[in-house]
Amino acid sequence: MAHVTTTRMDDITERLPEIAVPTLLVCGDEDPSLGPMRVMAATVKHAEFVLLSPAGHFANRDQPEPFNRAVLEFLAGLGA
Repeated sequence: MAHVTTTRMDDITERLPEIAVPTLLVCGDEDPSLGPMRVMAATVKHAEFVLLSPAGHFANRDQPEPFNRAVLEFLAGLGA
């Protein structure tokens, strides 16, 4: 991934409380974005946080069955 460069991203942390819809956050325990995901989980009002282990940034690939189960349970809770 040597071709990937750092991209400037705006800090939207203060706007996270504006999210007013049910939100599923799935993260691997070895994902470099675990810290920001925990902040999102604590800040988004209707967030459900699922931590998969062992898993990295591609938790859906590393733990496909638990990932799919988490998504299906989340959707079932919405009445979807």
